[in-house]
Amino acid sequence: MDRRTDYESLDEALIPHRHSGNPVMRIGVRAQLFFPGGTRLQVRVAAVEALAAYARLAGPHLTRILPNGSKRLANIARADFPERQRQQAAEAAPGEVFGITVCEDRKIPLWHATAQLPGDYSPELLSYFTAATPASFMTEDPDRHVAAVVEWASIVRPDYGTAGFALIAEPGMELQWPDESWPVLSRFSGLDHLGAFNLNRKPGCIQAVNWLTVLGEAALAAIGGRQRLAERLSRAWSEIAPAEPGFSLHDFDGGIIVRAGDHPQMGDLQQDGIPETYRAVSAALRPIIFAGYRNRPGDLLKLPAKLDRHRETMGWIFRFDSGAGSVSGS
Repeated sequence: MDRRTDYESLDEALIPHRHSGNPVMRIGVRAQLFFPGGTRLQVRVAAVEALAAYARLAGPHLTRILPNGSKRLANIARADFPERQRQQAAEAAPGEVFGITVCEDRKIPLWHATAQLPGDYSPELLSYFTAATPASFMTEDPDRHVAAVVEWASIVRPDYGTAGFALIAEPGMELQWPDESWPVLSRFSGLDHLGAFNLNRKPGCIQAVNWLTVLGEAALAAIGGRQRLAERLSRAWSEIAPAEPGFSLHDFDGGIIVRAGDHPQMGDLQQDGIPETYRAVSAALRPIIFAGYRNRPGDLLKLPAKLDRHRETMGWIFRFDSGAGSVSGS
């Protein structure tokens, strides 16, 4: 069911450490975009421009910055952001990793964004740009968030990406809490998981879908182009979600974004179940969802030790498919 959520209460929700009880994660809305060419100077400059665009959205909420090469957060007002960072990106040695984080003061910041680009030690790896906002930001105008994702995608030109509800940790700590995160991810199918997979490039493929699913040029071509994509989505909607608000397509410079209904959904399996809108998008895009993960730790979700990581990873990728059936004309 595509419906509004009590966003303000989500802002205050805290996920505690299973032993200490101290909060380690929150729930917010996050976009994550994965793009190639991170060793090239122009791509690094583009990543800074995406951070600058995010800063315009966040406004006074952003107070701290983790500069490239630093291990300590600094006052963003004293960092000459983004001018100094643009210059650093343009002058950075391709062989070095390049990364910047901007965030608010709140512990486990709901306003924060990161751009992380590899060095030439592994130029085939994808870079990523992530941008988080509080869930309450969706209350007034979810269209504004969609427009922001379109802007960020036009800047970094990703292979693929997603946006929707997600687990939020302190920057850099997203993979540190599998025992705390997995029970939540298992219950709420609409939650995205930053760092779920390795960053090996998968041309023409995406990793999963969410409220917003970003298709770069290769993925869009692999599904058959814009018209074919719209046809597949229309067919899936009529079969799976005929009573729900429709999908919409949003073009960016380098691809297209699929919006699964008006608002992001939590997908609480104990109440409403899998969102029909997400099921429809997953069914329509199934031919380009990558499923060739090998049964080795680096390819799979980081999970509690007792679980079968390959089986659970594959189940999580296709978590919206339960009961969805197939879309004819694949």
